[in-house]
Amino acid sequence: MIARALTQWGLPWLCCAAALSCADEAGPTEQRDAGSTACVDDRFGPSLPDLPAADLAPGAFTDLVLCPAQTDWFAIEAGPGFPITVRASGQRPLRLTLTDARGAVLATDEGASPRAAARGQSGLRVGVEAVDGALGGYALMIDGDAPADDCADGFEADEAAGAEVALGAGAVARVVCGDDVDRVALPPSATGDLVLEAMGTGATRVVLLDERRAPPLRWWSGTLLPGERASVRLASAASATLALRVRAVGDEPGGIQASLQATDPSPRAALTGVLRRAHRRVTAAGVEDAEPRPASGLLVDALDGAGALVDVAVVDAAGGFALSGPADDEITVRVRAEAAGPRTWIRVGPDADDHPWALPVAAVRGGGVGLDLTVPADAPTLGALHVAQTAAQGLEAAEPILPPAGADPPPPLIFRWQPDRAAACGTCFLPGAQPRVDLSGREADPDEWDDFIILHELGHYLATVYSRDDSPGGAHDGTPVAPALAWSEGWATFHAAWQLGSAQLLDAKASGVQILDVEALDDVRSRGTADGLLSGAVSEYLVAAVLWDLHDGPDDADADGVALAIERIASVLWGPLRRLTVDRGAPGVDLADFLGALLCADDAEPAWLAPATARDYPFEAEGACPGKPQPAVALERLGPWVVARARRPGLLVVRGGEGRAARPVGAGEALWWRPPAAAPWIDASLSHRGAVERVALRWASPRRDPLSFRVRAGAAEISSLGDAAPP
Repeated sequence: MIARALTQWGLPWLCCAAALSCADEAGPTEQRDAGSTACVDDRFGPSLPDLPAADLAPGAFTDLVLCPAQTDWFAIEAGPGFPITVRASGQRPLRLTLTDARGAVLATDEGASPRAAARGQSGLRVGVEAVDGALGGYALMIDGDAPADDCADGFEADEAAGAEVALGAGAVARVVCGDDVDRVALPPSATGDLVLEAMGTGATRVVLLDERRAPPLRWWSGTLLPGERASVRLASAASATLALRVRAVGDEPGGIQASLQATDPSPRAALTGVLRRAHRRVTAAGVEDAEPRPASGLLVDALDGAGALVDVAVVDAAGGFALSGPADDEITVRVRAEAAGPRTWIRVGPDADDHPWALPVAAVRGGGVGLDLTVPADAPTLGALHVAQTAAQGLEAAEPILPPAGADPPPPLIFRWQPDRAAACGTCFLPGAQPRVDLSGREADPDEWDDFIILHELGHYLATVYSRDDSPGGAHDGTPVAPALAWSEGWATFHAAWQLGSAQLLDAKASGVQILDVEALDDVRSRGTADGLLSGAVSEYLVAAVLWDLHDGPDDADADGVALAIERIASVLWGPLRRLTVDRGAPGVDLADFLGALLCADDAEPAWLAPATARDYPFEAEGACPGKPQPAVALERLGPWVVARARRPGLLVVRGGEGRAARPVGAGEALWWRPPAAAPWIDASLSHRGAVERVALRWASPRRDPLSFRVRAGAAEISSLGDAAPP
């Protein structure tokens, strides 16, 4: 090895000790004087503590020499995770030892032909020594795969067979593709320093999870760059089932090498009690004073005196929690701005990463039972707890209407919020591999207590993960915008109204509470499109109002008679809108696509178009469902008149309020009728050969703004819809 080290610096091969004789490079020279300590080493030179071990790739090495009372060390080039077997044979009994990069023994054997096996990893070394310490020649055989050029490792076959990849003695090396996730299980009740080192060509995301929870509960997470190292101190509770989840960040393969430097666990003591937090509610009058409420759903954790994480738990519905920690140490109990929904997690933190706010609430030595803890109203990041709790409860409320869970869990939803700060966008949702919401924490616009705003942004997340959202983004204030943007924002607003069970949505500002009533919207922004075309700019308020009118009960203020279950509305989002095989209106998902998919269902009712028609949205049912038979009667309104056009011959009857009109018609003929002003509904039926088909139309008064266009009804030209009469 001296020769190898010197030639790397351009120096000749020198024998530096007088006791050593130089040997021919072709092979070792056997020492004939058994009593002499002089030794002619092999071509790899002696193993000295200040020199790196020589690298050996898999293969056969038959010309090796052991000097007396010395151990030869070699670094083995091995593919991460691939099995490596080392065998030795010599003139005398040998001792063979495999160690990891930190010197931990992975396997050892001794005898005439010792054998040791391990998994490939960075820093894997093999040591060879004579059992009796005498001089002798020997051979090494190394069987294994060289490092892979791509993102494969040696555990794929095991995983395919259902075997678990576990962190045992030494280290486990995993290489992961850009679109894959690998897993490494930790020993039960793991205690010590978990050392993680990134490998591969790209950044690697590592998450330490307790998989006994559903969804898995996160203990720690971090992103490591190639060659970067992190150490996580932990002492897991017996109730935890810890595992590492590893994925590459970006397209380049990543990977980690993980090892656990175990320590003896100390006796543990229980920490149980109730945790509350100060809560503020937004009303039309403003933000109410704080009152204590259970911190249900939030995470609590315990840190020992050195800051090591020793346990994590979830606060139950009554505020109860149960932790444990070392009995002879002071334990800090913290509450995180992190909460679980049925499938994923909500995290609220100050930065763009997913590390949540954590508030210490108690310091206890020797354990404690019946602790009564409260996060006070003056805690600077109290609002983060409210955001996490509200969004997680929203996930739970939405769970019954979501499509079945897939094999891969959805990504967590990260909220970024800081007191007295706001992002450049103010408040916005940012889709992507890691969805994120930026909330305003400014005094002028404190979003942290606005349930409407939090649930609105949660609606964006659900649409992105489970449906399709083609919004181009950008500013919006209710004025007509691109249809895809209007749909995205209108759906999110309706989602918040549905979650809150109220059409009145409150947004607290320093200047006062702003109220958006999606039931009572009746201005020019909530009617029609900018150019009268289905592809024209439209208001998010119109979208939200139409969705609300479709869902609210038949006895609500609009008295439209339509009351679709939320499951019916949601099924369109997760099904036809996600696939969007027929793109109506403007390009991308918009209100036209939703209405078309809704009305094209097998059991759809034509009356479901009434809320959109009442707001002058120019959607036509005819031709919207290719291949589906059209309703027997097409209904439309012209000023105070209703026009019922029969598609087939028969007896046409139109009713509304106390009024009624009827006459026989042929295919394509129309019946003009002026119903009573108080009639909220128009009902038309066509009887033909004993079969009755019925359609319905919501009745609404004409626009209040003056009309400047002309309408042709049959042969008659009508100058004003208010003066229109049947031809």
